[in-house]
Amino acid sequence: MLVDGALTATSFEDGLGGWTRAPAPEGSRVTNNWARTQKAFEEGAATTTEDTVFTGFGAEGLTTAEMRSDFVGRAMDHLLD
Repeated sequence: MLVDGALTATSFEDGLGGWTRAPAPEGSRVTNNWARTQKAFEEGAATTTEDTVFTGFGAEGLTTAEMRSDFVGRAMDHLLD
């Protein structure tokens, strides 16, 4: 990323580097903004079709090995059914 003419490295694992969050667009009904957090997985959406399981999260974000195993097992059951 280029910040004030200098190339900088950004790792979203430990900070935002030169990135800042912009306000909601004028006229938007959005009243809040996003915030960076270290919070572990709480809940997330998934969409399935006959041959697809598409999630809005990565399985690696599931908090425990038991949660990951359960999720992957259920996804595979769906796909192989």
